[in-house]
Amino acid sequence: MENPFNIILERISGLEDLIKSMSSNQPQIQASPEELVSHREICHFLNLSTTTVRKRRNNGDIPHKRIGKKYLYSKSEVSEAIKKKRGGIR
Repeated sequence: MENPFNIILERISGLEDLIKSMSSNQPQIQASPEELVSHREICHFLNLSTTTVRKRRNNGDIPHKRIGKKYLYSKSEVSEAIKKKRGGIR
């Protein structure tokens, strides 16, 4: 009869090999190069009040992402939208 500890060590070694092979086959998830900023930060960036940014966001003038109850903004997307908008947002 084989030592039960050797059986356990062999199984653990097999699991480690399986995990390594699975992780090497997975594509690496890279973080987006664009950082998302909060509502307050985008207000400061645009030099607009929170009410104005909220109204513009709700009108579709300012692109955003909503995660739960938080609104997040990409500075580059917001800048691009302002440039496309006739005369910019004021």
